[in-house]
Amino acid sequence: ANVLNAPFIIDDTAGIVNNPDIGKFSSLVSRPVLIFAKLPFYLAYNLGGLSPIVFRLFNLAFHTGSVFCLFLIVRRLFNFRQAFFTALLFAIHPIFIESVTWISAVSYPQYSFFILLTILSYIYGQKSKKWYIASVLFALFSILSSEKAVSLPPMLILLEWVFF
Repeated sequence: ANVLNAPFIIDDTAGIVNNPDIGKFSSLVSRPVLIFAKLPFYLAYNLGGLSPIVFRLFNLAFHTGSVFCLFLIVRRLFNFRQAFFTALLFAIHPIFIESVTWISAVSYPQYSFFILLTILSYIYGQKSKKWYIASVLFALFSILSSEKAVSLPPMLILLEWVFF
């Protein structure tokens, strides 16, 4: 809350404030592989102009979604108490502050959210095959958010091996 309306910082100035194409649809689709990585910037600019709070709200929304997904995953695999404390630690740990406050790092909470959503869908897919389709879709979203999402298949293999 302390930094929501803080000014843009180093990378944010170069990539957002001084970027003449930030709100143009053509820049969004110019590199389709990164469309999900650019989408929050496009939407934030078109919703609130160059207001840092609007940009940071996207980071905060992805982080909050990740906390909720993590809670549901741990609750499903273990119990409520462990899920609550795991999600609480994830929500407030200082190591995550950078990905929420640094606007240019929106891809970090974004792909993390989609990875956790993929894992959650995969777990729910153990009882309903419809969730498997959703997990594939969310995996695609995570890959289109950041190349770092290549760690997802080994995570799913490990999850399957350990829990199922």
